[in-house]
Formats: sequence, C-alpha cells, structure tokens
Amino acid sequence: RRHYIRDALLTVWEKIRNYHYMKIPVWLSTLEAFMYPWLFKKEHIIRYEEILNEKGELKTKQELDLQGININWYSYLQIHTRYEKDIKMAGFYKELTELDKILTDTEEKLIKKLYGY
Repeated sequence: RRHYIRDALLTVWEKIRNYHYMKIPVWLSTLEAFMYPWLFKKEHIIRYEEILNEKGELKTKQELDLQGININWYSYLQIHTRYEKDIKMAGFYKELTELDKILTDTEEKLIKKLYGY
C-alpha cells in the first residue's frame, strides 16, 4: 500500500461495500485505483457508467475513442481485466442506489445525510 490515508479510505470502503453493496456501483473508477497519482489526469475521471453500454458490457476502445474518452491500450487492458473480475465476482448496478446519490452529491451536510441513512 502506498499511503496511510489511502489505506484508511480503502479499509472504510471495504466495510461499507460489504454492508451496503452486493454489486459494483457504476460511479466507481477502476483506472484511478490502478494508476499512480502523478500519472492520473484529475480533469476527467473515467467511471464505469461511462465505459459500459446499455447491456452492462464494456465498450471497445474504438467506441471509447469516438465517445471522447482517450486512453492508451495498456490502460484499456487494465480496465478490461478488472471488468472481467468484477463481472464474475458481483456484477454491476444499473443505476445509482440511494447511498450512491448521497455519496456523489456535492451538497453540504453530507455527514447529517449519512447518519440519517
């Protein structure tokens, strides 16, 4: 593990995931987890909801390029490998859950909403 704060966040995520998520949420970014921080472009985080088609299958690299998501082949292979593991392990949610809406919302009083959940 590379960082103490990242380790703490991953530990908390594992607890939340095991309790609240039976499948993989679509707001998750697998590429962000694989890449080192100085190589990762923070301007555009690629999430599963952008790279999966309507059937829940991973789009091809050509489809992603046409969509405006330009990644190199190595990154695409990393995403593809992780996608194969995730689909076998749990599958994906088709839409945001109630907890997802709270976590991805940018409003204030996030802690109050989480306690209310």
